Amino acid sequence: MKYRALSLILGVVAATVSGCGSTEPAKSVGGTHDPCALPDAAITAVGLVTADRMTGPVGAEFDGWQGCVWKSGAGWYDVAVYTGAPTLGEFQRDQRYQDYRAVASTTVGARAAVEFADRLDPDRRERCYLAVAQPHGMTLFLARIPYVRPGEQPPGDVCAEVRRVGAELSGKLSG
Repeated sequence: MKYRALSLILGVVAATVSGCGSTEPAKSVGGTHDPCALPDAAITAVGLVTADRMTGPVGAEFDGWQGCVWKSGAGWYDVAVYTGAPTLGEFQRDQRYQDYRAVASTTVGARAAVEFADRLDPDRRERCYLAVAQPHGMTLFLARIPYVRPGEQPPGDVCAEVRRVGAELSGKLSG
C-alpha cells in the first residue's frame, strides 16, 4: 500500500511540478552530491526532461537523503536519483530499507553496485533500482513506469533504463 501511494504521489507531482536544472556543478551534501544540482546538459544527455522535475526524495525511509525525479523524454518512465550516507552494505542491512531486495551485484564504472527490486514489484516490471557505491555513501537510481494497466505489457524495460542512466550519471555524483 505504501508503494502504491508513493507511485501515485510521484506520478501526480511529477506531472504538475515544474523546475529547472542547473548549469553549475553538483553541490556537495554531506560528502555526496545533490542530484538536483546536476547540469541541464547531463540530464538531457540521458534523455530526461529538465523542465519537469520534482525535488526531494519521496518516502520516510529516505529522510536525510538528497534527490530529484525527472520525466523521460520518451514519456513512458520517470527516473529518480537519490544520494545518501548509507553504504551499500548498510542499505541492505538497515530495517528502514527492508522493502528493497538485492537481486544482482554488478559494477558501474569501477564502483560496486547492486540492483534492487521492491516488495510490490519483485519482477521489476514497473520499478527497478540501481544502487552505486560512492566515496561517502551511495547513489540510488530508480526508473519507474507511472502506470501499467493490469494485463498490459510495460512499454519498455525499466531495468535497462536505470542501468543506462546510472552508468551516465554516477560519475557526475561521486563524493
